[in-house]
Amino acid sequence: LVLASILEAKGIAYTIKASPIHMWVDYEGKEQSDMENEDVTLFQRGPETDGMALRLPRISLRQIWDVVWEGFWDPMPAARKALFVGGPSGILVLRFGGPRAYALLKGGKTHI
Repeated sequence: LVLASILEAKGIAYTIKASPIHMWVDYEGKEQSDMENEDVTLFQRGPETDGMALRLPRISLRQIWDVVWEGFWDPMPAARKALFVGGPSGILVLRFGGPRAYALLKGGKTHI
């Protein structure tokens, strides 16, 4: 948004575009990349357009998975990964494990 504001203040035409995994500002002369190109565009909006233009992006689930994996999972610290995976599992065990699982968590004794 900062780049779009600067371009607008300078009178340079631009378009804000988004894919299922990324948003960017497109302008004349900008080089396209794997994440920023016409094929992956889901919607676009700019000062010269009337409203927002929607379309189905040509992006594979594999591309989405790779970006999420590289951008979020790889740099995540090991402790957060453990909480991310173990947290929901723990909630499910407590919710559906019944009173025995809850008692074990509280440190109480269970009767079999």
